[in-house]
Amino acid sequence: MRKVVLQMAITLDGFVAGPDGEMDWLFSASDEISKAYVDDLLNKSDHILIGRNMAPGFLDYWPKDESEFGAKINRLPKTIFSKTLDKVEWPDVTVAKDIASEIARLKSEPGKNLILYGGAGLVQSFINLNMIDEYHLVVVPVILGKGLPLFANLKSSTKLKLIKTTTNSFGIVIFNYEPERG
Repeated sequence: MRKVVLQMAITLDGFVAGPDGEMDWLFSASDEISKAYVDDLLNKSDHILIGRNMAPGFLDYWPKDESEFGAKINRLPKTIFSKTLDKVEWPDVTVAKDIASEIARLKSEPGKNLILYGGAGLVQSFINLNMIDEYHLVVVPVILGKGLPLFANLKSSTKLKLIKTTTNSFGIVIFNYEPERG
């Protein structure tokens, strides 16, 4: 069965963006190890999940990227979760209003994993609905002190089991967790 796989870069203090949305810290510590890890996650996926706030930047950026990774992103269908949008102009992008019903529908179809890229509000909604099957948190060795937290507005705690860690030469640590369901 298809899984919802979260891949999210965060700072050491748990932020996904600075106080004004800045993300310049994100690519400062990438190397071949972290790139290969992220590429592998995408290769195991065939659908991208993103939130309304993240969608414009994401969908405007990737068609301009001429890398092999960019080509993979551009080939995959995408779903934007939004309570306010009805349709979008980007090709191969659908809009869904209800997370639970859309994920149930996508999981019932044959295919690879569904990769959840965010943003923070959408990830929080998925956590609250217990809909993430794997967490891949790319922890960048930067402390912002303030910004947009990944783990805010959660209704309850989620216990996770560590499956694997991967490190790179710049100090990035990628934590792979699965929820403990019981």
